[in-house]
Amino acid sequence: AALQRTQSCWAFWREMVDRRGLIPSDTTLACMIEALLEARNVEDALALFQDWKAKVASNNHSYGAFISAWPQHGYIRKAVELTEEALARVRPGSRQSKFFLAPSALKQLF
Repeated sequence: AALQRTQSCWAFWREMVDRRGLIPSDTTLACMIEALLEARNVEDALALFQDWKAKVASNNHSYGAFISAWPQHGYIRKAVELTEEALARVRPGSRQSKFFLAPSALKQLF
C-alpha cells in the first residue's frame, strides 16, 4: 500500500514539475519528502531535498521530517548535522528557533 502511495506521489510530482514546469511550494516539497520518508525511501527523500533546497525555501516542516525520521532509520548523526544546519538558518530567539531540537539534545542519543 505504501508503495502505491509513493508511486502516486511521484506521478503527481512529475506532472507538476516536469510536465507543467511548476516550482513546488515549500509545503508541497515537505509533503513529498514526508511521503518518501514514511515509505522508507530515505535516499530518495534526501536527493529530492538536496535538489530543491536551493530553489525552494526549505521550511521547518522539511527539516523536521528528516530530523524526526532519520534516527528511526539509524541516521542519528545525519539528524544532528541537519539540526545544526537548520538552526544556522534561524536567527537566535526568533519564532522559528523553537521548532528545532537543540543539537546537544540529539547528541545525547549516542
